[in-house]
Amino acid sequence: MNFKRVFAVFRKEMRRFLTDIRMLSALFLPGIIIFAFYMILGDVIDNLATSTTVDPTYSYKIAINEDGKDKGLENALLGYFALTEQADPEITYYPDAQLDEVNEQLKDQSLDVVVQLTFQGDDNNTLKDAKVFYNSSKAESENLYSIIIVALDSYKTYTVESTNLGETSALQQSVMSFVLPMITVSLLYSSVLSLCPEAIAGEKERGTLLSVLCTPITPTEFATGKLMALSLLAIISGSFNALCTILATPQIMGNVTMNLSFGGYLLYFLTVLSLLLLFVSAATLISALAKSTKEATSYLGPGVAVIMIAAIVPSIVDCSALPFAFIPFLNTCACMQMITAASFSLLYFGMAVLTNLVFTGIFIFLTAKAFRSERIMVG
Repeated sequence: MNFKRVFAVFRKEMRRFLTDIRMLSALFLPGIIIFAFYMILGDVIDNLATSTTVDPTYSYKIAINEDGKDKGLENALLGYFALTEQADPEITYYPDAQLDEVNEQLKDQSLDVVVQLTFQGDDNNTLKDAKVFYNSSKAESENLYSIIIVALDSYKTYTVESTNLGETSALQQSVMSFVLPMITVSLLYSSVLSLCPEAIAGEKERGTLLSVLCTPITPTEFATGKLMALSLLAIISGSFNALCTILATPQIMGNVTMNLSFGGYLLYFLTVLSLLLLFVSAATLISALAKSTKEATSYLGPGVAVIMIAAIVPSIVDCSALPFAFIPFLNTCACMQMITAASFSLLYFGMAVLTNLVFTGIFIFLTAKAFRSERIMVG
């Protein structure tokens, strides 16, 4: 193999992509868009959350049954609101027989919460049952409901002290482990999809590929130069897009941090790198077999559904067993989920990366054979 000719093809491809504004946009625009979109979406979600905050001048309207009068709930509520900037609530009492009528007022949003208390014991002062009615279509009603639930704790003979010693939310991390692999692999695949059909099938369609293969360069040298250029471009594009995803995804989760060590980020990069090489080699082979850019794109398009399914499967099925490390695409998605959950096995990661590289080598070998086939190249 003449490496001088290989690097000539490599330089030609790099120059063609890096000097074309449209190509550069296809490489980096997905990451920029997802970063901007997630930042804006995170702000929108925060604004929606804060928009449900009740005006401090608003006076909650509470209806309590007459059995609950002078039983401490009113004092507990007034004491709570005295410690806040919220206006004191308007508390009224109703007979139990009028519960349906009062609930109609709750539906009409003229009341915020209706409480029905039942007491027992010698002094009729022991809370037996408490029913709280609220209207979820009204923000004030939803907020007051949570306050009432806390206030009812004053009737207990004990208190519960809750202290959170964890640094992260298990729910947030679970959502992150579901969202991050799905977005990452879709962005990586979109980068490859914008590169390979044009670089291989596009040249065949324009007739330039046949002209190049008529020169002293061998098909293997030409394929190697193409793959080197496409792999480097995909790595640059994929790394940039993956970085944008890592930086932007926490914004939509309320600024949750991934809490990864340097080793965790390094493993994430290595898995992304191996997946990119696998994507490039597979897409190059398919593009070499296609007769035109449109045909290559039509073949590669359904792959989006495949990788999206592969990204979701680890959230449904436990893929941490070592045999899953030998399944391409799925192993990388499982690795990303493990990294996000900060629970991973170096052996699993090593086997997953090695599997991706082995399949990459197989696809490269098949691509080189395709370039040596006159029937495939001429079409």
